[in-house]
Amino acid sequence: MNDVRFGGVGGISGSHNVTITDPQAPVYINELRKAAASRWLSADRSSWLSERFVAPDTPAFREAQAKLREPGIVVVAGAAGSGRQTAARMLLQDSRPDTVLMQSVVLDDDENEVSPSPESVGVGDRLLLDLTAVEPGDLRTLLHRFESFRAEVERRAHLLVVLPVGYRDVVEGELAGRVHDLGRPAADKVLRRHLERDGIVPRDEDLTDDKVREFLAASSMQQVANLAQQVRQQGDGSILGAVEALSDQSADAADLVVGARDGRCRALLLVAAMFDGGSADTVHLGYEQLLATLDYPVRDDHPLDENDLAHALEQFRISVAPSGQIGFGRIGMDAAVRSHIWRHYPGLRAELSKWAREFGRCDALTPSEHDEFTWRLAAQLLAVDRPDDIRELAESWTREGHAASPNAVAALEKALRLALEHPKYASMFRHVCYEWARQPTLPPALAQLVINVSATVIATSVPDQAIVRLHHLTHHNDPAVAQDAASTLLGLADAPPLWPRVLRRLCVGPYGNGLRAGDDELFVELIRPRVVGASAQLGPVSLPALAPAAERQLAMGWRALLSRPGEEPVRTAMSRWLSVSVHAESLQLLDILVEATEGQPPLLGQLFRIGRLWANGGQDGRRRLVLARLRERINVALGVQHLFSDVPKGFSG
Repeated sequence: MNDVRFGGVGGISGSHNVTITDPQAPVYINELRKAAASRWLSADRSSWLSERFVAPDTPAFREAQAKLREPGIVVVAGAAGSGRQTAARMLLQDSRPDTVLMQSVVLDDDENEVSPSPESVGVGDRLLLDLTAVEPGDLRTLLHRFESFRAEVERRAHLLVVLPVGYRDVVEGELAGRVHDLGRPAADKVLRRHLERDGIVPRDEDLTDDKVREFLAASSMQQVANLAQQVRQQGDGSILGAVEALSDQSADAADLVVGARDGRCRALLLVAAMFDGGSADTVHLGYEQLLATLDYPVRDDHPLDENDLAHALEQFRISVAPSGQIGFGRIGMDAAVRSHIWRHYPGLRAELSKWAREFGRCDALTPSEHDEFTWRLAAQLLAVDRPDDIRELAESWTREGHAASPNAVAALEKALRLALEHPKYASMFRHVCYEWARQPTLPPALAQLVINVSATVIATSVPDQAIVRLHHLTHHNDPAVAQDAASTLLGLADAPPLWPRVLRRLCVGPYGNGLRAGDDELFVELIRPRVVGASAQLGPVSLPALAPAAERQLAMGWRALLSRPGEEPVRTAMSRWLSVSVHAESLQLLDILVEATEGQPPLLGQLFRIGRLWANGGQDGRRRLVLARLRERINVALGVQHLFSDVPKGFSG
């Protein structure tokens, strides 16, 4: 199966794993940092969605588009399946410069009432509050909580709210008057755009066929995207054939299940559906274990008295290829069978979940079988409202001393991605990842999964939450996990909109102002300066662009460093800043260092002592000039600027 998961008319495809052999090597750290930054940037700014998007041809869409050009709030709505979430993202994406952050607003964050915190929202930021999955009964409460956030940010940010179906009985007053009902784009144009971007020229006779037109008229935008995917997978360009393949097969699936001779046959049918495209041997092993898990009565017949596996599968129109690979005769029938059995046998769900959890450990499964099985399992568990089973699956397969095969553990990432992108359970699984990340003894395999999904999924929509989870994992007891988390966090910080947010997390986190114990090295690496042209940068941010809040946070971090016992780490970090001050025409770095002391003579003395050692350690005459400028600022902080001694008053030298 082609790994493309569609949402609206958008999609995410491909693997983002980075495998490096030596976790201590500099190459590893650099590559992981680059990967984390590029994953955030590519997922957030990908052209895939914009290339396939067709805007609703309605006055409401154009009005919303015009209003988003200025800071303020815009509220949109639309019918279910109309693509309103995708339209909202495109409205925000099209209205922003590349240097501006676009992210989701979350009203139920773990450490703050609202994420992002209002004070972290910058001028021109684009914010999306997606309420489409909220039940009408909860909508009024969430909107009330949202009002204080809105009041603080709408004058400087562009805020787009997407309402759920049925909002009219809840949304009142001034907000109700702002709602733009976006309408629905022309489905045939959406299909044509998808196909053309995939290099397929649709035939006019297909688009005008009655069956195709009926399908498009009744389909959601996601179903239209799925139709385009089906045409691409078939390879023959036939839209009509794809429509027939995607037609509702629930009735036919029910006939297969009901028509099965007994429970053994139904068990075989389910396992075949869970492993469609896998090997017949895997189906047989899974079938035997499922019967054992269900405690199904054992037959006394000898295996030779039974039909062979190929014949048993044939009754369900499932073929076995010469290679041993099985396949349903109709595209999509495997999904219909899975859905029917999981949905209509509620009394078996716990046992089916247990079977999947145990059989998924099997070393005999190939990597592709693990991937497909785990994704299909997660999809069914979410569909029947058993999300806790996915959490149990992840914890079971990564438990130290009893972990599943590496292939199974790797496949878990797809299950977690699916859960984190689910309209109903995404918030729950972000919180699950938060709970995991806070455990310093979390099994390393599970910790690595949290690192991966934080960078590739959570960061694309709620970057503040990704930063929180990665920061917790930098304090993991396993040094390799802590290093991976730190490198990935710094990788996110390489994206200019996220650097100030990582800085704020380190210096103004939930533990009070200043650096948390153990964050010194992370802070020093985050603020590593460099010269670009004639100006200095901290990470990806130029000094002139630093907000006053960031300058204060830098001072907080430096104060914590200066207060630590031992001078060598501070000396190394400060020497970098002073060296950049030689080449960049900026005094901001010196001002921040002095501000960090809060005028305390011992700390100011430490600054001068380190500065003098640095100045004496090189032949460049500009070092003495930087030291003189530092001394001037220290004298002002001490209130002795009228004196002209070589060493400021109160220094021990």
